[in-house]
Order: sequence, then structure tokens, then C-alpha cells
Amino acid sequence: MHIAPLAVEHKKTFIDLITAIESDAFFIYTSPPIKPGAFEAIFQNNNIDIFIGLNDKNVGIGYAMVVKNLQKESAHLLKIQSIGITPSHRAQGCASQLLAFIIESYKNTHKIITLEVISGNTHAINLYKKFGFTECGKIKDAFKKDGGSHDLLTFCKTL
Repeated sequence: MHIAPLAVEHKKTFIDLITAIESDAFFIYTSPPIKPGAFEAIFQNNNIDIFIGLNDKNVGIGYAMVVKNLQKESAHLLKIQSIGITPSHRAQGCASQLLAFIIESYKNTHKIITLEVISGNTHAINLYKKFGFTECGKIKDAFKKDGGSHDLLTFCKTL
């Protein structure tokens, strides 16, 4: 997998990628489809970086979105907003590659990386632990699904 910053030429690939990932995500958030102009707004937002994972045919197979805090007092914090891999490419190391890429890319500019994950997403939790993230917060029963509740866990890693 080749990882590149999201560029204008990736617009259709990115939208197709988000659609494929969200249709088979562990926990589906109820949200409206991507609105016209939203993609362009990403490029005007200085505190969001999106990376896209492309296969050897330049087809999107994964992405990661990070949010940089631009306020002086907390500029050392980085939040991984989301990591997603298409269903057909899961369990092949793609998420590990994206996570390693993020850690390497920001290790000299940020001190702490945080992310959130639903408690039942054990594959993601195990991945984060493998990379040295530790649980540093929890919102009990944050989400309800299929008659059950899931906690929202926050994981942190010091770089």
C-alpha cells in the first residue's frame, strides 16, 4: 500500500472509499451523506490532515484523518479522528501501515496522540495497544446498538 496526503485528484476515490468503509463499519453512525462542497472545505481547514492508502492500481483501500490542535496551549496534541480500511483489505496490515505512518509523520511535531474507539471494536483496540496506546478515558454507555450499550474509550500515546 502506498500512503499519500489526500489531494484534489483523489476526490472520487475518497468519497467511494468512505462509502465502502461506512457501509460495513463496526459501528455505523447515523449521518447525512457527504454534502457538496464538503470535500473542498477539507483543503481549507489547516488543522485536518487526511491520508489515503492506495493499492498498486491507485485504488483507495484505506484512509486516516488526523486533527491538529492549532491553539498554542495545546499544539502538542494530535487526535486521530478516524482510520478506515475497505472490508476486502482488512486483516492484511493496512491499518497498521496507516497508524505507523501517522506516528512517524508527527513524532517530531507533536507529543501526544489520542483517539477514540467503541469498546466492542476489539480488532481496533488490539491494534492500538500493539502500537503502545493505553486507555486514558472512558464514557460509559456512550452508544446503544442492538439492544446493548458500548463505552467510548479514549486511548493515548506519548511520542
